[in-house]
Amino acid sequence: MFRLLYLTILTLLFLASCNSAKRHIRLGDKRFKKGEFDFAAENYKTAIAKGAKTGDVYFKVAESYRRSNRLIEAGPFYKQAIDAGVKKDTALFFQAVYLKNLGEYENAKGAFNQYLKVGSTTDFIRKAKREVAFLENVRTLLLKDVPFKVKNASSINTEFSEFSPAKYKDHVVFSSDRGMDITYRATGNGFYSLYEFKPDNFAEGTGALTLFDKTLEEDGVHSACATFTKDGKTMVFAKSNNGSKKGSKGGTIQETDLYLSTYNEGKWSIPVIISPSLPNAWESTPCFSADDKILYFSSNRSGGYGGVDIYRCAVLDNGKFGTPYNLGSKINTSGNEMFPFVSGDSKLYFASDGHAGLGSLDVFIASKDTSRNITIENLGYPINSSYDDFGLSFISPEVGYFCSDRPGGKGNDDIYYFAFSPDARKKVDYNLVVYTQKNNETGNDIPLEGVNVKMLNEKDSVIHEFVSKPEGKMVLPVQTEKNYSFVATKKGFFTKRQTFSTVGRTVPQFQLKDSINVITFETDLDLDSIILEKEIVLDNIYYDYNKADIRPDAAKELDKLVGILKDNPEISIELGSHTDSRGNNDYNLKLSQRRAESAVNYIVSKEVSADRVTAIGYGEEKHLVEDATTEEEHQMNRRTEFKVVKIGKR
Repeated sequence: MFRLLYLTILTLLFLASCNSAKRHIRLGDKRFKKGEFDFAAENYKTAIAKGAKTGDVYFKVAESYRRSNRLIEAGPFYKQAIDAGVKKDTALFFQAVYLKNLGEYENAKGAFNQYLKVGSTTDFIRKAKREVAFLENVRTLLLKDVPFKVKNASSINTEFSEFSPAKYKDHVVFSSDRGMDITYRATGNGFYSLYEFKPDNFAEGTGALTLFDKTLEEDGVHSACATFTKDGKTMVFAKSNNGSKKGSKGGTIQETDLYLSTYNEGKWSIPVIISPSLPNAWESTPCFSADDKILYFSSNRSGGYGGVDIYRCAVLDNGKFGTPYNLGSKINTSGNEMFPFVSGDSKLYFASDGHAGLGSLDVFIASKDTSRNITIENLGYPINSSYDDFGLSFISPEVGYFCSDRPGGKGNDDIYYFAFSPDARKKVDYNLVVYTQKNNETGNDIPLEGVNVKMLNEKDSVIHEFVSKPEGKMVLPVQTEKNYSFVATKKGFFTKRQTFSTVGRTVPQFQLKDSINVITFETDLDLDSIILEKEIVLDNIYYDYNKADIRPDAAKELDKLVGILKDNPEISIELGSHTDSRGNNDYNLKLSQRRAESAVNYIVSKEVSADRVTAIGYGEEKHLVEDATTEEEHQMNRRTEFKVVKIGKR
């Protein structure tokens, strides 16, 4: 009887738990639909705790966190959803994005490739392909050498979000959701407001901050992303509602529009919406150009290239704004571009998750050359990281700010200080050790003394010249991202030409251990002895069957021989041609002679004296492959060789 009662109680508790879990899922769904993502996530997690451990519920938690811009918290739930067998392939995509945000680039590449095997969403497939292509070469950005020192602006950051710093006279205005009088139900934090800070001794994190202006604030409405004219009398910023306004189909609208306020008689005017804003579009992150004549902003309006694009419009003499124009496909992508900032030298800085970056959002710089061609450059580490990095602005040519949610900060999005300064960079000298050696066919190269070596730059100007010592070693300074070439000569040896490049081999600042560093590269100049009558096969000097014409692939190899003859004016050579075994001996002998003469004529046409090159046809007398049967074997026998037959004086 007791056992039966015990089982009955367990069954009732189980059913109650199931009902409770379902109730929390239903409540979470309602809140998710209303955009209350933070509260929805808590409902879904409660349902999981009560036994609803299904792939769909884990996925709903992950989506709630992602939609409230908390991908790092979402990532583990995507993984649990996948492990629990969720049918939504987008879980794989966002799990890959999460791994990239953690800096696990190899794992992220594998996850994106896994999504490409099963993914069905066209936009995500396109993005996954782009990410895989970038992650193949992510090391290029990690190795980028940048002259920044970066520090968390600890005096103004909190456990909440701080972002969009903008210069206002000698102050900085930024956005934060630290105010908790009213809760924004999508994030569980407060609504965004504008705060003001004077950057006295900012790098050390001192100074005081206040709410910027109460006139601009409105209960239950976000105020963020301000930009100011140079005189500090006009500002444009973004305002959005709380999502309670109903759309035509009953759904809620998340409006964000651009507003203008002017400073007169000691106070800011009541903000008014400006014409670049559209009623059914999101507009935010405005920025005045350095001369105040252009307003840049971001929008998801129709007709763009992706989710959010950057636009510009003229600031008219009457204070109104002209027609907005999209900045075009060089800057805007199928992803999101936002947070524009135009520096005094007319360079556009912006954040994007559509261009190849280290994280979800990276900071880029767009520049125009004299022909007005646009180039896009990733600013690299330490401005960019595997996390979200955005909202860069300058307060002077040498000092600026940006925002990031990277680890080590005080809250969600933090503001960081950066500076171009001499002490921001660790010193590093790059050296190249050049070894001159005698090429030994056994593989044990021997140091070679008395080699005259010339080192040339990309313009073929000699920048160093030396004669090798007994140890066959010379240390030379080199610069980063440069291409060099060497010409090594010694009597009795073929002149050696060789290239060396430092492109892509720069060690990034964050990998340097000491304040002064020496990075050393090495290269070998292996010289071959000139030996009379030694046959040297020219690779790829092949002929079509029964023909003596010089093929394009043969011309490239003959050009190398031309170079050898010009570099070694003291030698004369015999150029021998061989045929395969097909055809009779007499015909093959004549054919090989025609081939040898054809090759010699080509060499002479390149301004090599005819008396230095002799053509000899050997027919089928000397085969490399006896009893050849395949076309490949016959072609190997149809070869061209040369040997030095005379050595004169240089």
